[in-house]
Order: sequence, then C-alpha cells, then structure tokens
Amino acid sequence: MPLYLGLDCGGSSTRALITDEHSNPVFEGKSGSANLASTPIEVIRDHLREALRDAPPVSHVAGCFAGLLTHADRHRATMLLEEQVPGANCRAYPDYYATLAAAHDSDFIAISGTGTLIASRSQGVVTKSSGGGPLIGDEGSTFDLVRRALRRLLLAPNQPHCSPMFWESLVEHFGTESRPEMVAAIYRAPSPAGFVARLAPDVFLEANRGEPFAAISLRETLITLAQAILLHLEQVLPHLEAPHGALAGGFWEIDESLVGRLSEVLTDLAGPRGSSLRLHKMETPPLYGAVRLAREPWS
Repeated sequence: MPLYLGLDCGGSSTRALITDEHSNPVFEGKSGSANLASTPIEVIRDHLREALRDAPPVSHVAGCFAGLLTHADRHRATMLLEEQVPGANCRAYPDYYATLAAAHDSDFIAISGTGTLIASRSQGVVTKSSGGGPLIGDEGSTFDLVRRALRRLLLAPNQPHCSPMFWESLVEHFGTESRPEMVAAIYRAPSPAGFVARLAPDVFLEANRGEPFAAISLRETLITLAQAILLHLEQVLPHLEAPHGALAGGFWEIDESLVGRLSEVLTDLAGPRGSSLRLHKMETPPLYGAVRLAREPWS
C-alpha cells in the first residue's frame, strides 16, 4: 500500500505527516526550523531526521520549504529529502505551495504573517506576487502593521499618545523605557522582522481603543494588502468575475473581524470588483497541502 509524506519546513518548525492512499493519517512528526535561506544545512538535516524518526517507509514525498527561492535551492532541497527518504519519489517546493494546495477550492491565497505573499494556480501554472521580505516588501503583513505604528510612536518629533496598556507591552517587549533603546533593540535582534511582528496583536488592540497612530496604521496595512490582491487579480486572473480567496497566516489569527475589514477596504478601493471578492480564513493547515502534493505532484 503506498504511503505519502508531506513536509512543511518553515522558519520555526518542521512538520511531517504521512497518510495512506485513502488519506488516513498513519504518522506525524515535528522538529525545529528548516528554512533554506536562514537555517544551516546540517541543522536542517538534523531537524528532518528528528521529524521523521520512527516513520514508516513511504513511496512519495513533497517537502515545502521556506527560503526555497531559486532552482539551486530546489535541487539542494530535493537532495536533502532523498538523503532522508531513500528510494522514494521526492519533490521540493516553496513553502507557499503547501498553502496553495491546501486551499485547492479557492482561486488564490493571500498569506499574511510576518511576511506577505499572494499566489494562485491557473492551468497548472503557479504565479506569486508581493513578498520580497522585510527589506523591499511585505506590505500588508504583521511586521508591516507594527512597523507603521512604531514609526509614528517612536520616530515622530512629537510622539503621539498611547494607552498605558500598550506602553507596558512595549516596555516588556523591548526591556527598556527609552524610545531610542527600543529602536536599537530592533536592530540587535537576530530576526528583526519576527521580533517586531510579535507586537501585532497589541497594535490591533490599541487601534480598537481608538488611538489614532494605531488605527491609521491598521487601515494603511489593510489598504496595501488589498492593493496587492487587486493587482494580482488584475494581472493574473482577470477573467474571474467573482474570485474566491483563502486568507492564511498569523495576521488573521489576531481577530476574526479582520477578514470583514479587508472586504470593506477592497470594496472601497475597487467598487463592484472589490465587493465581488469572496474571502475566508483558511482552516486547513498547509501540512495537508504538502501531503496533497505528494499524492498529486505539480510540475
């Protein structure tokens, strides 16, 4: 009986799931990070080995890796998989392929976590847009939301008012009451984008309290994400009259109202075209998309 292995290899964890031909789970495993762009190769090997400890032999493997950006990355990732699962048919994909495969009943996905990415698959071709990382992109992400708020709060000549609760969160997060030291702490962090993004729920709560610096930052973040979605649809899926989009990533875990708020912004920006979009928060984990890719490989 054939068994199918899906691997979701991200910047914080590696997750493994094996199912049989009827999609019944037969094995699950977990380990640490396996980001091809930031995790040392030997560490990735160790984490793959740990995630697959005591796993039964499988026939088909799909590994979806964060940091898989080039053909060379794909070759390196495929070799890593073949080392860990000898004899299996192994394929490596960028991590967002797992999310796209998990949302197979949607026309596009909008991943908004620490980073941002829009992707769709049409006639067998996968197209992505946005992204770019914290240096040149990631508008519409949790990182983007907090960055906008901190610019207003920490860098303006006359710093705006914030609530005592939010200030306490900042002091606890940065370990200082000095605004210049807060900025310095961002640059000293091993992963500045992730360090900043962890404050996203606090910024959202501050926006709900009515503090202008946070409310404006949230509105701008939703606008930039909506613009990225509309641009992708215009350039990649112009033929769809009522596109169905799946929203994934930590941004949507902050509060259930954010899906509706994005829909309102899309309508404000694009009128009937924006109001025709149907959005939902993804419930199926990307790991299940990775298993789907093991069963039904994409070119």
